Amino acid sequence: MPVDGAVPVDGAEPGERAGWDRLDAALVTVRACRTPAGLVECAAELAVRGCGADAVAIGRVTGGDWAPWLRAGRVALLEADGCVPSGPVPLDGNRPVEREVLGSGRTVLRDLEPGTRLAVAAITSGGVTLGLLHVTGPDLRVEIVDSFAQALGSVFALFGVRRRAEEQRYTLARLRHNLAGSGERPVELYDDGSELRPTRLGPA
Repeated sequence: MPVDGAVPVDGAEPGERAGWDRLDAALVTVRACRTPAGLVECAAELAVRGCGADAVAIGRVTGGDWAPWLRAGRVALLEADGCVPSGPVPLDGNRPVEREVLGSGRTVLRDLEPGTRLAVAAITSGGVTLGLLHVTGPDLRVEIVDSFAQALGSVFALFGVRRRAEEQRYTLARLRHNLAGSGERPVELYDDGSELRPTRLGPA
């Protein structure tokens, strides 16, 4: 199964190649987003294009609840029959498709009505489910929807790594400033569990 937008090398039909090309083009923009806010602005619309979908909904999963969040395309298709509710719903309730996705970790494909299908994929990062991607359209490919969901999860994980790196850089800058300045032991180097107190360095 292709991961994170990898294009099958040989044996793909022209229509299949076009689908993977659309996905790759969308993922270029996804990976170019530098901030979570920038990704939020375009994620749903890129999912419509990248998955070849009629409509897309991206929802957050927190504390056992699923809360639809971003939508794009012909969203009425997803709202019909309660596919995507208007507000948060518990995932332990009557949500068999979502429970199947979360339980198996696999993307699930279902027929909504003649000529329309629904694909549901988990958006995960570091083994943690961040959200669910709901996609509807007539010619969905499970591998493409799954790859887009994986890419979203990896980009959110990258944002987390960048944030932690920025926090570490800030802490190191404070340590350098404090060590070069007052001569007192910086608070970042003080062990709360010890009985020692910071003392001034150098001759008394």
